[in-house]
Amino acid sequence: MVKPDAFSIATGQMTFITAYMQDGTTADPPPVDASWSVDPQGVVMLTPYQGIQKVMGIAPGQVVITASAFDQTAKVGITVLSP
Repeated sequence: MVKPDAFSIATGQMTFITAYMQDGTTADPPPVDASWSVDPQGVVMLTPYQGIQKVMGIAPGQVVITASAFDQTAKVGITVLSP
């Protein structure tokens, strides 16, 4: 599962996103290292930051961010608005 701090940001603003492994028993799982991808490119920029990802809005639009780890894949949509 992935949890962004916000589902929408303005161009030039940032938020953070964290990946967690869902094991079905742990109520509050710890963050995990994941492989990240963005579709489409050019709307946000991902930067590793203290074990999570910093998401910077670089152009208005909608984007799907995907995290993959431990044979699990999770996606979340984020909207980047004009400032």
